[in-house]
Amino acid sequence: MTAALIMLIISLSSCVITAIGALLVRRSYISHVLAVGGSIISLCALAAGWIMLANPTLQHSVSYLTLPLAGHLSLRLNRLSGMFLIVFGLVCLPISIFSLRYLEKMLKNYSLRFYGVWYSSLLFSIVLILIAGDIITFFTAWELMSVTSALLVAYEHKNDKGPAAGWLMLITSETGALAFLGSFILLAVNAHTLQFSGILAHPGSFSPGLRAIIFVLSFFGFATKTGLVPVNFWLPRAHPEAPGPISALLSAFILNCGIYGIFLINVVLLPVRSVWIGVAVMTIGTVTAILGILYASISDDIKTVLAHSSSENMGLMTIATGAGMIFLASHAPVLAGIGFMVAIFQMTNHSIYKALLFLCAAAVHRQTNTRSLDKLGGLIKAMPWTSGTFLIGALSISALPPFSGFTSEWLLIQTLLQATTLHSTALELACAIAAVFVGLTAALSITCFVRVFSMGFLGHPRTQTAKNAKEIPHSMRYSLGLLAMLCIGIGILPTICIPIFSRALSPGVNSVAVSNSLIPPFFSQIGHSFLNPNFQRSFLNIGAGIGQHTLPGSSMVILHQGGTANPVTFATSPFYGVFVLILLLLLTRLAVKIITRNRTKLTVPAWTGGMRKLLPEMTYTSTAFAKPVNVIFQSVIHNRTVIEERDAVHEHFRSVIHRHVKESHIIDRYFLEPIGKIVVSIANTIAKLHTGRIKHYSTLVLFTFVTTLIIAIFV
Repeated sequence: MTAALIMLIISLSSCVITAIGALLVRRSYISHVLAVGGSIISLCALAAGWIMLANPTLQHSVSYLTLPLAGHLSLRLNRLSGMFLIVFGLVCLPISIFSLRYLEKMLKNYSLRFYGVWYSSLLFSIVLILIAGDIITFFTAWELMSVTSALLVAYEHKNDKGPAAGWLMLITSETGALAFLGSFILLAVNAHTLQFSGILAHPGSFSPGLRAIIFVLSFFGFATKTGLVPVNFWLPRAHPEAPGPISALLSAFILNCGIYGIFLINVVLLPVRSVWIGVAVMTIGTVTAILGILYASISDDIKTVLAHSSSENMGLMTIATGAGMIFLASHAPVLAGIGFMVAIFQMTNHSIYKALLFLCAAAVHRQTNTRSLDKLGGLIKAMPWTSGTFLIGALSISALPPFSGFTSEWLLIQTLLQATTLHSTALELACAIAAVFVGLTAALSITCFVRVFSMGFLGHPRTQTAKNAKEIPHSMRYSLGLLAMLCIGIGILPTICIPIFSRALSPGVNSVAVSNSLIPPFFSQIGHSFLNPNFQRSFLNIGAGIGQHTLPGSSMVILHQGGTANPVTFATSPFYGVFVLILLLLLTRLAVKIITRNRTKLTVPAWTGGMRKLLPEMTYTSTAFAKPVNVIFQSVIHNRTVIEERDAVHEHFRSVIHRHVKESHIIDRYFLEPIGKIVVSIANTIAKLHTGRIKHYSTLVLFTFVTTLIIAIFV
C-alpha cells in the first residue's frame, strides 16, 4: 500500500506543479504543460488504483493533518477507490493528450493561464474525493470540484450561454452538497467520529426512520451531480457549453463522483436494508434512462445529444445499483454483488465511450465550427479517423456486440430478471418492468446514434464549413484511437474485466463468489473445479474450453448457473462470438464472390429522382430523422413550434420550410416551472410589504409583538 500512497502523492503534487507551470510559462507553452501534467497525473492515479485493487489489504487509512476540533484528517485507500481511480486515469490520459492541440485554437480568444490553474485544481479535487478518509476532506474536495468545474464550464465567457450554464451547474451542485452534508452529519453524530473508518467500525444504532432520512439526503445530494430525475435539468444545459476536453471529463468521470458518493454512504458506510428503497432507486434510474435517451433522440446539437445520453447512462447505473440494494435487503448477497458489479461495469464502459464521443464531437466542432447535425454531413470523407472512432463509440453506447456496452447492459437485464428467486410478486413485477424499459432504452439508443452518425458523417456536406473540413492533428487522433481500442477490448474480453470489477466491491461483498457465479472455470480440468463434471463436460463439448492453454482467466464464457430444473439461467460469450461473426462474414464474402464471378461490373450515376444533381438541402436531415420519435412520444416531449416560415426557392418547385421549435423539457414543465411560479408568487406577496401603508406596518408589528409574548409565556 506504500507504493499506492507514493503514486497518489506524486499525482497530487503534479496537480500543484502543473497549476504553477501554467501561470509561469509562456502562453504558447501552456497547452504543453497541461498535456504533460495531466498525463502524469492520470498515469500515477491509474497505477495507484491498480495497486489498491490488487492489494490484499482491503482497508488502509493515513492521517495527514490534525485540527483542534475536527481531530485527524485522513486519506482512505481501499478497493472501491482504486477502481474509480483506474477509470479516472483511463479517461483523463487521452483527454490530456487531446488537449495539447485543441487548446491552441482557444489562445486566439482566451488566456489559458487561469484555465490551467482551474483544470489542475479540478484534477486535484477528483483524486482527493476518491481517497478522502473523513467528512471534512471529502466535503472540501467536493466543493473545490464544484467551483472549478463550474468555472471551466463558463470559461468561454464570450459565449453568453457559458456563464449562465456555469452558474446553473454551481447552484445545483451546492444544493446537492448541502443535502449530502446533512447525511454525513447524521452519520458522524451517531458514530461519534468524522472518520469513515470509525463510522464503519462503530456504526451506532440507526432507527428505520433515521436510515430513511440519511438515504434521502445522500441520494438526493449525489443525484444532483449524477444527473438523475428530477435534478438533471442542468446537465444538457451545462455540458454542451464547456470546452471540448472539459465536456468529455465532466460526462466521462465527474458524473461518476455522484455514483461514488451513493455507493460510499448507502452501500459501504450504511448499507440499505429496505427493499423498497432499492425499488425507489431503481424507479428513479428507469425514468432517468428513458427520458434521457428520448431527448437525445430528438436533439440537433451533437453535444446536447451526448449530454442527454449521459443522463440515460447514469440512469442505467442507478437501475443496477437499485437492483443490488433490493437483493442485498432480500438476503441474496451473490445477486446483490452482481447488481453492484454491473453498475461499476456500466460506469467504466460509459466513461470510456462517452469520453471518446465527446472528444470526437469536440474535433468536429473544431474543424467545422458547428455542432448542428443539420449543418454537417459527409465528414467520413474529410475526417475518416474521427468518423471511424466515433462509429466505434456509437456502436459501444448502442450496446451492440462485440463492443463494450453490450455485456454490461445485457447483464443488467439478466440481473433484473433474477428477481424471480425472491418469491415476491411485487418485486418480480417491478424488476420486470425495469428490464422492459432497459430494453426500450437500448433500442432507442440504437435509433439515436444511427441518426447522429448517418446525419453527421454520411451523405453530402450540407454547409461549406462541413465541405471544407480537414482531419484533426495526429496527437488528437492518438487519443481517439486509444479510447476506441478500449471499447473493442472490453467488449471482446469482458470475462477478464468482470473479476476486476468484482474486486472493487470488497469487503462488503464476496468478490470471489460474484466472479465465480458469472465466469465458470471451464479452463480447469474436469473434476478439479466446483462445477459438476457432467455440466462442465457438456459445455466443453460445444467449445467452452477452446484456448484454455493460451487465454488468461477462468474461461471466455459468461454463465450463471440455476437449479436442477434450469441449470443455465443465462449465458453468452462475446469472445467466441467475434470469431463466429468473422467466420460468417468471410463465408458470406466468399459466397458472393463465387456467385458474381461471371458478372460484369456496370457503374452508373445514382438515381436522383429525375434531377440532374442532388443538392445537399434536398437530402434527409437530422430533424426529419427524429420526427417519428417526436410523434410517438409527443405527450412526453411536448415540443412547440414557435414560428414557421416558407421560402420559395423556385417558382413552381422546391420550397424551404423553416420551423423554430422550442424545447419544453418534461422536468421543466412539471418540476421547475411550478416551483418557479410558487417562488414568484411568494416574492410578489412579500414585495407588497415594502409598498404598503403605515397602518399595515403598525398592525404587523403589533401582531408580531403579541405572538412573541404568547410564546414566551406559555412555551
